Amino acid sequence: MQERVIRHVPVVDTEGRVTELVTLEELVPKDHLPLQAVIMAGGFGKRLHPLTENLPKPMLPVGDKPLMELIINQLKGSGIDKVNVTTQLAKENVKLGEGVKLRARIENKTADGLPMTLARIGIPGGLTFQTWQLKELRDKGLVDFYETRPREVILYWRGLAPSAKKDIDLDLLAATPGTFEAPATSAYLYYTPEDKTWVAPTKIAIEK
Repeated sequence: MQERVIRHVPVVDTEGRVTELVTLEELVPKDHLPLQAVIMAGGFGKRLHPLTENLPKPMLPVGDKPLMELIINQLKGSGIDKVNVTTQLAKENVKLGEGVKLRARIENKTADGLPMTLARIGIPGGLTFQTWQLKELRDKGLVDFYETRPREVILYWRGLAPSAKKDIDLDLLAATPGTFEAPATSAYLYYTPEDKTWVAPTKIAIEK
């Protein structure tokens, strides 16, 4: 069931009538399910100054433990034991007309190949993606195909090899002045959209 991404199996009686529906969670103990999480530990922590002047935001103490340790312990308590920590220092201020790079990493944290996988990359308002670059990513085989929406670039892979990592740089252009926040980014298997990994929205300020 896991290999073929089957989540439900009907149970039938001797006459072929469905009597109940068995789920994957009922057949496989929860603590053995391939649960994963992404902890976003990037950013400058400017809103927490002066606390973060000499200490990274994830390492700020909460009681007698660093914030990161508390988060990891909570994930372990929820049955999530495969943790991917992503750090990124994004450019937070740009001038109108300047380019800014949005970096996205998609990672298969399992030792098995994954079927159709997609990432919905949120784009802050005021920034525009460049269609020519998306076509180039496809032509170079970095993605299998893509689609776009006003504030979103959706990238698709027909499959991900075991432990594969996909690093994608999107070159965006500052087109409108102001302060903007992107829609949250998510990644998931095409046939199981209920199992999404979410990433906090990116923010940017564009000056004239």
